[in-house]
Amino acid sequence: MKTIKILFVIAIALSMYACSGDDNDRFKPVLAEDVTFFEDGEVEMLFENAGPNGITMVFIGDGYVKEDLGEIYGSYRADAERYFDYLFSREPFASYQEHFNAAIIYTESQSRTIPENESVDSTALGSYAYEGWTGRDFYASDYDKLDFYKNKLPIGYRNNSNILIVLNGRGGGNACFGCDVAHSGSTSQFTMVHEVGHSFGGLGDEYELQNQTTPNVSFIPNLDNTDDLSQIKWSHFIDLPGYANVGAYEGGGYVSEGVWRPQNESIMRGGSSIFADLFNAPSRETIVKRIYEIRGIPYDFETFLANDVVTRSAISTQGKSVNTQVLYGCMH
Repeated sequence: MKTIKILFVIAIALSMYACSGDDNDRFKPVLAEDVTFFEDGEVEMLFENAGPNGITMVFIGDGYVKEDLGEIYGSYRADAERYFDYLFSREPFASYQEHFNAAIIYTESQSRTIPENESVDSTALGSYAYEGWTGRDFYASDYDKLDFYKNKLPIGYRNNSNILIVLNGRGGGNACFGCDVAHSGSTSQFTMVHEVGHSFGGLGDEYELQNQTTPNVSFIPNLDNTDDLSQIKWSHFIDLPGYANVGAYEGGGYVSEGVWRPQNESIMRGGSSIFADLFNAPSRETIVKRIYEIRGIPYDFETFLANDVVTRSAISTQGKSVNTQVLYGCMH
């Protein structure tokens, strides 16, 4: 009798499955979809610590279509949060976050494809990739279109803004010194922070490239053409307690000889230690000086030292003049 009952139940189940007519649809996963979306040109303030007199970091994406602008599942806002989280976890931005606002300006493109070599109308900012002088992808955008979106910010927030243009699905990045605009692909927030070092801090690249001429780096705060520790730009850090890793390390400004950087590794160079994704001490000071300049606050070195919370002596060094050959793929 038990066997008959079991066979009867199986028969009913098979007949229900056979008559369902859904071709296994009921076994397919249900994908969550957004029903509400951010509008093209809409501005969202993620945080507002300093108001209209503060420094506003602005995330603007390109190559994001309507589906990416979903309020719950969309990648646009998720990418913006990820980038801001990373930026404001790096020193000195973490310790000086009170001086910053973070804004998202939403853009809707008709295509996710960032084209090669020419601007097209299918993306909101008309961004495109081209081969830079390093032989790798650089990015450019239509600055009239960029200004159109930037002007969506409230008036008081436009003057001291720094634009982070993030290109959907791309890698790498580039920026110019002190121009307040940095480009990065959406695949690496590390790259964007490196580029912010250029656009906000006016910092130079600390890696080497092949067949480059030794540059004059007199205007770049984190590079010098001398290894004289008494004359080098960051001489005030030499022999300070906790800053034993600050010295003169040959290689930087795209050449391996004739230019020195402050520390062996940093986010402006790359590397493999805990310092590879941090700004080195003189670069942190440069960024703090920039923050104070914008905010109208007098700068004091002793105050900087008191607030500098980076673990400064985590890596011991053998001497203060070192030559390395570490190449970093994020190109200015």
